[in-house]
Amino acid sequence: MVLFTKRSTKFPRKSDPKLDNSQSVALKSFQSYLSESLNRLLSDKRYGSLSWFIPCFKFLQDKNRAFAKLVKDLDYPLSKWKGNLAEDYLSHTLNMLDALNSISSSISHLGISRLTLCHAVSLIPNSPSSALHHLKPIKPRKFEAGNCKKKGVESFNCDKERVIYEAMVKSKGIDLAISRVCLCGLSEGSEDHLGLLNSAEFEGFDLGFAENLMVKEIEEVNVAVKEIEADLIEGISCSKKKLDAEELKKMLGKLENLLELVNKEVNCFFSEVLAKRSELIDCLRLSKSSS
Repeated sequence: MVLFTKRSTKFPRKSDPKLDNSQSVALKSFQSYLSESLNRLLSDKRYGSLSWFIPCFKFLQDKNRAFAKLVKDLDYPLSKWKGNLAEDYLSHTLNMLDALNSISSSISHLGISRLTLCHAVSLIPNSPSSALHHLKPIKPRKFEAGNCKKKGVESFNCDKERVIYEAMVKSKGIDLAISRVCLCGLSEGSEDHLGLLNSAEFEGFDLGFAENLMVKEIEEVNVAVKEIEADLIEGISCSKKKLDAEELKKMLGKLENLLELVNKEVNCFFSEVLAKRSELIDCLRLSKSSS
């Protein structure tokens, strides 16, 4: 059963007297962008479906570019990042790469299940008994709870680091929340995939996810599969079986296209996260060799 529940998102706006005006404005602007973008996602009519994940991952890519612009506007590039700030960023990006790999693996598993169903549908006209043997509802891949390593920063070298970290906390929370929703919708098992719960980064917003999620398109396919199973077992007329099989075939074609589109966006986001992570590592190595 699909159990997505919508909720609005708004970050608390607390002005910090220790920040100068330009830094405070930059941080508030970034936080406003995040809130507005999340609320647009939550009001999207595709919410709770596989197709909804496409704008989700496009947003994550746009968010990272907005974060990079904030860093640039503050004149505090990755080459200046040191200590706790750099370690926290590296820890989070490693968690995200693990989560994205799990999402890609789930998509691949669903693709294989889809192919099995396509084969079963092709057998219905000439070999109903063989079709019935292969006609099984899609069962998402099962994941066990993982261990999402979380770090935090308690001290900063300058105000610019503090602004970047505060922006990064909200950015990380969004990454983790969307990843968790996707994993819950595309796989089964513990709802706390990769140990993404109980993180301070979740504070200030809620995507409205709940346990026992299944994306709409997969649930619809499974309902159709059960109907055809009943037709074959009860010996329903050939015309009825043919109509139901054609409808399932269309659903499986739609599912194939959506899985490909989602996986494309997941791969794009993975590449961006990996590139920024590698850039920071290179900066740290260069700094260490020159010191």
